[in-house]
Amino acid sequence: AEGVISTKGSTNFVHEGWRGYDFRGALEQRLGLPVVYNNDGNAAALYAHYAYFGAEGSQHSSVSAIVGTGLGGEVTGEVG
Repeated sequence: AEGVISTKGSTNFVHEGWRGYDFRGALEQRLGLPVVYNNDGNAAALYAHYAYFGAEGSQHSSVSAIVGTGLGGEVTGEVG
């Protein structure tokens, strides 16, 4: 995911100094590693898929429903 921190639809980053800040790019530059920005529901679904299938994860599919302050979902599986 690419992009910058925005206040659209969120109350977490209302401070003027954070508006338009490329958090992912700055972290990537600081670490010298690729960084992916993901939401908590997708990250939880990806982790659950990996935890259940391990190294064979690319050979399986899974469907997750993540319940928190909202409801999120993810379909993870073999591509192709």
